[in-house]
Amino acid sequence: MTYDIILFLHVIGSTVQLGTGAGIAFFMVVSKRTRDPALIKHVSGIVVLSDTVLTATAALFQPSPDSCSHAKLAGHP
Repeated sequence: MTYDIILFLHVIGSTVQLGTGAGIAFFMVVSKRTRDPALIKHVSGIVVLSDTVLTATAALFQPSPDSCSHAKLAGHP
């Protein structure tokens, strides 16, 4: 039961991280296609902030505790 909960949280976290990263990348690509330097500068600032707050924090907290928990609960040393 605990393994299933941790696995569920891991999958949800991975999905959120992937979706957030894809959304951030989409807005950056769209702004660059306009070739408007002011718009690109503005969107780049938002992308850096969003990437730092959302994607980087998820990348820091998700892998190590989840991976160790999965391994222990699955019976690996």
